[in-house]
Amino acid sequence: MIRSVLAATVLLALAPSSALACGGFFCSSVPIDQSKEKIIFGVDEEAGTVEVHVQIFYSGDAKSFAWVVPVTGVPDVALSSDELFTQLGYRTQPYFSLTTEERGTCVYDGGGWYGGWYGEGDATNGAGGGGAPGAGGGVDVLSEGQTGPFDWTVVSASDQTVLLEWLADPDGDPSTADAYIIPPNVGDALGTYISGGSNFVAFKLSSDATVGDIAPIKLTYSGNTATIPLVLTSIAATPDMRLEPYVFANHRAVPDNYLHVRINEAKINWLYGGQNYDDVVTEAANEAGGQAFATDFYGSTSNMKNMLWWDGRFDLATLRGMADPVAFLDAMLMQGFPRGAVTQNIIRDHIPMPADAVAAGLDESSFYNCLSCYPQYVAEIEFDSNAMVDDLDERIVQPLIDANDLFDQYSEVTRMTSSMSADEMSADPMFVINPDMTDEVSNNHNAKMIIDCGDGGNYTDATRWIELQDGTTVNVPPDSWYTANGVGYDSWPAGDGQPAAASIEDTSASGQPTPVANNNDAIQNALGEYNTWVDGLNGKGVGGPTDPMLVTGCAGCDGTGGTPGVAGAVVGLLAIAARRRNKR
Repeated sequence: MIRSVLAATVLLALAPSSALACGGFFCSSVPIDQSKEKIIFGVDEEAGTVEVHVQIFYSGDAKSFAWVVPVTGVPDVALSSDELFTQLGYRTQPYFSLTTEERGTCVYDGGGWYGGWYGEGDATNGAGGGGAPGAGGGVDVLSEGQTGPFDWTVVSASDQTVLLEWLADPDGDPSTADAYIIPPNVGDALGTYISGGSNFVAFKLSSDATVGDIAPIKLTYSGNTATIPLVLTSIAATPDMRLEPYVFANHRAVPDNYLHVRINEAKINWLYGGQNYDDVVTEAANEAGGQAFATDFYGSTSNMKNMLWWDGRFDLATLRGMADPVAFLDAMLMQGFPRGAVTQNIIRDHIPMPADAVAAGLDESSFYNCLSCYPQYVAEIEFDSNAMVDDLDERIVQPLIDANDLFDQYSEVTRMTSSMSADEMSADPMFVINPDMTDEVSNNHNAKMIIDCGDGGNYTDATRWIELQDGTTVNVPPDSWYTANGVGYDSWPAGDGQPAAASIEDTSASGQPTPVANNNDAIQNALGEYNTWVDGLNGKGVGGPTDPMLVTGCAGCDGTGGTPGVAGAVVGLLAIAARRRNKR
C-alpha cells in the first residue's frame, strides 16, 4: 500500500482567528469555531493521486508563522478556497428534524411546544522533481516555490535531528532570521514520519505577506489512501479535538485502521435540534476505545455541481475598467465576491485606509462599508484596478474554479467525524475506498413527536412521545415537568444510561463491515427503564427515580455503574485489536 500522509496542523500553538460577516466587507467580528479540524481529500484511484485541501487558522506575528506538513513524494502546491469548506459543510452537516402530531383535544395555557423551537438555541444543529542538497547535512531540498502568500520548500531528511537543525537555520547562515518556529517537543513525532519514508513541506509567509493573507492550501501527491497524521497533531491537540474529514471518490470512504461507529439516535436530543450530536459521537468513539469515526453523510455529488463556480459568476473584465475605488468596491459587492478574510485583505492591500482617516478615528467597518461617505480620504488612495483584479483572480477566482472540479471529477463524497485527545492519537487514521458498501448515509434525520391530550386535556401536562425512523419509541416528560424542574429542552433525560454507539464495526477496502459490538439490548434496557419512569409522570405506572438527572448513577446502569453492553463491546474490541494493528 502506498502511504500518503498529510498533517493538517500548524506546528505551533494557534490562537483563535475571526471572520467578518455582514452586508459589506468589514463588520463586527464573529469568532470562527475552531473546535473542529476540517480536511478535504480527493482520492483518484485510477491516477494514483490524492489531493487534500486544508484550512489554516493562525493569529500572531507573520514572521513567526510556520507550517510543516509530512507528505509522500514531492507534492504540487496550490491555493484552495474557504468557500469550499463552508458550502460543503452546509450541505452535509447532520440535521435532526422533529415534526409534531397532536391527538385528542388540547387546552392551551401558554408556553410549551407548538411545532417550533422553545427556548433559545439554533434549530440545526506547482512542484517539480529533485533538487540540490540543503544547508543542513542529511537534508535534501527537493523542490521550492511561492504560492499566494506562502514561500514553501519540500525537503527529505535522514533523521529528526538534522531536520530540526535545518528548520532552525534553513540557509546555513546564522546571521539571517529565517528559522521555522516550531514546538521544542516535536522531534520524536517528526522522527515517526521520517522512518516511515515521508518528506516534508515547510511553509512560511512571504516577506511582504501579512497574517490576513493566509488562505487554504491544496496539496496533490502520489497515493491511494487519505491519512491524517494525528501523531504529529497530538503535539498541540486540545482535549476531545473534533476531526471532520471529507473524502471525494467514486465510492464510499471508510476508516481502515480505526473502527466505525453507528450512533444511537435515542441519545440525540430531538427537542433541541440534535445539538448534542457532537457529544454523542465523542461518547460513541470513546466506547470504541477512543479511535473510531462515525459517518455523517455519504452520497452523490450530483446536486453539488457548480456549487462554487459557474460561467459568469464574476465579471473581472468590467472590474478592470474601473478607476474609481468606490465604484469598484460596490461592483464587487454586487457580483457577490466571498466576504471572507482573503477578500478583505485584498481590499486592504489595494484600497488601503489612509493615515488621515485613521487619525480621524475611523474604524475599518465604517470606512470600507461606506467609501462614498469619505471622499476626502478616498482621494488620497492610489488605486490600480488591474493589480487588484489580478489578485482577485489568483487568490479567489482560480481556487474556486479548481475546488469546484472536485464535484465534476468525483461522483461520491463521504463526511466522517470523531473527536480525540492527545493520548488517543497514537496512530494515524487512514481512510480507504470501499466499492461494496453502497447504501447512502443521509445527513437528514427525521422523527415525529406525538402529543396526546385526550379529551380536553391540558397541553402542558399532555402525554408525549417521539417515534424514531427505526420504530423506537422515546417518551418525553410533559412540559410541566420541565417547568417544575427549572430546565429547558436542552436537557435530555432520555439519554441517561444509554450507550452512545448503537453498534461498533470494523471496515476495510472491501466487503461489508465486520461487527465488533451491538449495543441494542443495552439501549433497549435503559430506554425501557426511562420510558417506565415517564409513564409514572403521566400517571400510567409506578415510575422510576424521582429525577433521573439528579440521582446517583443512571437509568439502565449495571451494578458497577457502567452501561450494559459496553463490557461486551470491549471484549469485541480486544478480539479485533491484532487485525487492526496489522492494517496500520
